[in-house]
Amino acid sequence: MANTKKSKLIALFVSSVAFATTAMAASPTPSQIAQFQALPKSQQEALASQYGIDVSTLQSQGTTQQEAKIEPTIGKRQVTTKVASKLELFGYDLFAGEPSSMAPIGDIPAPADYMMGPGDELNIEVFGKDNNSYSFIVKRDGSIDLPRLGPVMIAGQTYSQVQESLTAFIKSKIIGVEVTISLGKFRTMQVFVLGDAYKPGTYVLSSLATVTQALRAAGGIDTLGSLRKVQIKRNGALLRQIDLYDLLLNGNTSGDIRLRDGDTIFIPPRGETIVVDGEVRRRAIYELKGKTPIMNVIRAAGGFTERAFSQHISVARTTDSGTDVFNIDVTTQAGRNFKVGGGDSIKVTRVPGEFNNAIGLLGAVERPGAYNWKNGLRLSDLVGNSKQDLTPETDYNYGLIVREVNTQGEIQVLQFNLANAIAAPGTTTDPVLQKRDQVIILNKDLGRSLELSTQTVGATESRLEAMRRQTVTQRESLVTKNEQTEDEAANARLSNVANTSLGGISDADMASGEQSGKLEIDSLNNKTRLERSAQDIRNMLLEPVIAQLKAQAGISKPVQIVEIRGAVKFPGVYPLARGQSLKDLIIAAGGLKESAHLARAEMSRIIEQGGHSNIVHRDIDLNKVFNGSSSQQIKLVSKDRINIFAKPEWREDLSIELGGKYCSLVDIPSNVVKPYLSLLSARAA
Repeated sequence: MANTKKSKLIALFVSSVAFATTAMAASPTPSQIAQFQALPKSQQEALASQYGIDVSTLQSQGTTQQEAKIEPTIGKRQVTTKVASKLELFGYDLFAGEPSSMAPIGDIPAPADYMMGPGDELNIEVFGKDNNSYSFIVKRDGSIDLPRLGPVMIAGQTYSQVQESLTAFIKSKIIGVEVTISLGKFRTMQVFVLGDAYKPGTYVLSSLATVTQALRAAGGIDTLGSLRKVQIKRNGALLRQIDLYDLLLNGNTSGDIRLRDGDTIFIPPRGETIVVDGEVRRRAIYELKGKTPIMNVIRAAGGFTERAFSQHISVARTTDSGTDVFNIDVTTQAGRNFKVGGGDSIKVTRVPGEFNNAIGLLGAVERPGAYNWKNGLRLSDLVGNSKQDLTPETDYNYGLIVREVNTQGEIQVLQFNLANAIAAPGTTTDPVLQKRDQVIILNKDLGRSLELSTQTVGATESRLEAMRRQTVTQRESLVTKNEQTEDEAANARLSNVANTSLGGISDADMASGEQSGKLEIDSLNNKTRLERSAQDIRNMLLEPVIAQLKAQAGISKPVQIVEIRGAVKFPGVYPLARGQSLKDLIIAAGGLKESAHLARAEMSRIIEQGGHSNIVHRDIDLNKVFNGSSSQQIKLVSKDRINIFAKPEWREDLSIELGGKYCSLVDIPSNVVKPYLSLLSARAA
């Protein structure tokens, strides 16, 4: 009777599909499709042939409806894990999600130890003597009904056991066939996720779901919840307590057990926490399970970075009386066993950034930076090859060694001649370097090297020729414009004279026509762009040294700087080197200019007398300074100022250009023309 009723329902379903195909009626329900697909393949084909329906159409409709149900169940969500310390709580973003539906995930492969139960779908293919495909849903009593063979109990067996036992049973009943068995859809189950979950409640999951999948389905754990005491309860009793740190830090999935229908996941409040900051790989806030050795926490934070100073780890602990600070050296056994607890804050400091056994090289060198220091290292060992080690702009006459003289970091400056050091390595002119010395190689100018000039000479000549042509064109245009301007100005003046009464023309009107012939000479003290750039580079190199000398000066330590002005190539303030003379300072300033007046220079020195400062001026003959006269070999002291005067009436690049119209000499008296002609002839010569 039941089979007859079932056949009628299926016939009604097939007829409805036929009508739906032609008349666009309502589609069959999912339950009707499931009943049709549960029939043997031969019976499906017979019914479809009877009603003129394509079997593939029915199967595709069923598949489409099933696939329409598969939707993303968990979306992304942003987890706010930062607290007042600006560090994040560790681990909470791993399970973070946003549940969007209660649909279980069904496209999971079945493991061999999967336990079969009511609601699971079993697919059986029989081929050989008979060719049939069957799909069965395990009934509530745990059995399936095999056509012509009767019910078979499979609940309580694993998937692999069902494959073996059911294959043997069918082969024993039907001779000459082969059997393949596979799992279709999994049954679903209800799991409770309670406590401090992101969205606590009841969730429908696949029968293969584990603890972490259930947490993910619930959106993860709220930042108030614990990651280290997740409880799994079954039948009202505590089954297991899981520490998710073991999964996160060690990759241990042994605690991620498979759930059963009705299981409860309870997330208690978060326990005590500790802050780990500084030179560790994972700076964060970690949950503790009671007091623990400090190295356990450091390992949880990913260990030390390469810059960590493990001999000085600061631990701040809040007490009733305030905050206690402990300095821990974890290179010792006692330091490694130091216990930390909830509320503590660990700060891992970094090793000092200063070099210990190195020297610094900077300035006009090809490879500036830090170099290894060894005992007996000399300047020529660093820059002995002028072609490979130095730039074309190197000043071979002036360089500095900045040396620390005490533990407070105070410095003194030593001056050297780089050319002498390279020419005579290993001698007194080649200074021996000490640990932590700073070697500064100054620049002389920004001229080009010989190789670069040779490469660009062709391009330079082309540019010069183009500039000449452009200058000629501009000059011709200027002459034409001046002529037009002069004609317009003359007409204007005549108009003014014609329309003005006597005395109405001012001196300014008469002089307005002479303004175009005014000679403008640029200031000879203005430096070219290249010279200014060279000066800026020297200032940049010397500025930190001068600033340090000023900072370490005091009432009993005059500032060790001097100043030179006037006709030198690089005037300015310079460090006062040990034993520096006036000649050394002139060399440091790039040497004298062509305009320097060798017979006249002036030194201003501050003399302290009776609590008062007096400035004493002294004239200096530079000829005697450079000729080696002992009377002029002046040793400089703090705040000396040197002024190199220029030659009287010295001018560089003074020129005058004659342009415009020239009058005939016959129109000018000879006594006026001859003096100017002789002057111009002498200048032109």
